[in-house]
Order: sequence, then C-alpha cells, then structure tokens
Amino acid sequence: MLADALGRPLRLIVTAGQVGDITQAPALLEGQAGDAVLADKAYDSNALRTVIADMQAEAVIPSNRSRKVLIPHDAGTYKHRNRIETLLQSPQALPPLRHPPRSTNHPLQRLRPSRRCHDLATLNVDPA
Repeated sequence: MLADALGRPLRLIVTAGQVGDITQAPALLEGQAGDAVLADKAYDSNALRTVIADMQAEAVIPSNRSRKVLIPHDAGTYKHRNRIETLLQSPQALPPLRHPPRSTNHPLQRLRPSRRCHDLATLNVDPA
C-alpha cells in the first residue's frame, strides 16, 4: 500500500500470499512525487533504492542484516512508518465491499478470527 504523509491510502495492490510485496513497490511508486519513501527492511534492495532515487526522494529504509555494507537511514523519519501499520488495522480505511459476503453454514465461518487479523477478516465473514 502507498500512503501519503498523513497516512491516507493512495494506492493498494493486492497480491497472492506467496508473492513478495517488494515486487509491487515500483508499480506503486510510479508517477508519484515526494520527499521521502518509508519502508521496512523487507523493501531493502538496490533496485528499489534506484527507483526512489529517480523520483528524487530519500529512501528511509533500514538495511537488511544480510547487506554487506549497511546503508544508514533517518531513524526520526522512520518512526512515522507506524501510520501505515495502524492504517492497515483500521477497517474504516478500506473501501467497502462491492458484493455482500456469501452466507454459508460452514462451521469455520462462525469462529472468531484472531485478534491480529480481526479487522481484515471480518470483511469476509458473515456475522450471523
């Protein structure tokens, strides 16, 4: 997900669970402008840093521990990344469903999802 400085979502690309998020990062950043791009260690790659540099923005990405030479990042700016993390936990930030969930009598649908994924899981579960 791409969000602005206030944590409001700008773009969202949904992929299969086995697809790495970094593969979609260049598509999310295409045509965008900004002073800095904040991301976690999973997005630490030379290719993505080049895309960010081409945008004339600062890459605020902590180095992955497998990197031979660690690249420093602005820790103060990096703290603002939590806005996106809290955004992902908020169901109000997500667009409404186009179609109502199918009702089924499957016993697993009646189970309450785990606390961590509750906000996203309730979008797919009929509260019956």
